[in-house]
Amino acid sequence: MAPKLSAARISEIHLEPYSNLLLDPDNPRLAELKLTIKDQDLILQWLWKNKDVSELVDSMLAGGYWPHEELFVSKEGGKLVVIEGNRRLAAVKLLMEPETRTRLNIRGDWHPSQGVLDSLKELPVVVCPRSEIWDYIGFKHLNGPQPWDSIAKAQYIHRVHTSFGIPLQEIASTLGDRNDTVVRMYRGYLVLRKAMDEEIGRA
Repeated sequence: MAPKLSAARISEIHLEPYSNLLLDPDNPRLAELKLTIKDQDLILQWLWKNKDVSELVDSMLAGGYWPHEELFVSKEGGKLVVIEGNRRLAAVKLLMEPETRTRLNIRGDWHPSQGVLDSLKELPVVVCPRSEIWDYIGFKHLNGPQPWDSIAKAQYIHRVHTSFGIPLQEIASTLGDRNDTVVRMYRGYLVLRKAMDEEIGRA
């Protein structure tokens, strides 16, 4: 069963101007790119090319932003970083900012109505530390309906274990892993990182 968000957490949803929100360079999908918070254009361009953001653009053009689809945001260094919902934020930015589409050479014959544009100006967000919703995000993307690739999954398990101090067995139990997949992914990621470090050392 998927981890549930507490009623208290859900009650903290508020509207935030989309322009205040930043794409997450620590998104596990981007782990191998080694980007920083300053690389917003590169993150947006990568998501557009690799993660079917166009499907979300089409959906928003038809019906605006879905008010029940909150973004989860972490306040880091005084900035609001989206830790869950980066594809949605990317779609919003592209629809709201023709100049960004031009700058990134992203072409689309899009003519959003004023009603659609109004729905995108402010987005529903929940502000919380990454450590508070690691289980929700992990379940959704490790074995849920929107899975990451294997490297992204392993990188996320490594981050939760090392940064948040969550034991591997607790991660496995929380995510419903009964086949030691979490432990194997964690160990495999350590091997991968060692190999990559050795390769860099020889370069």
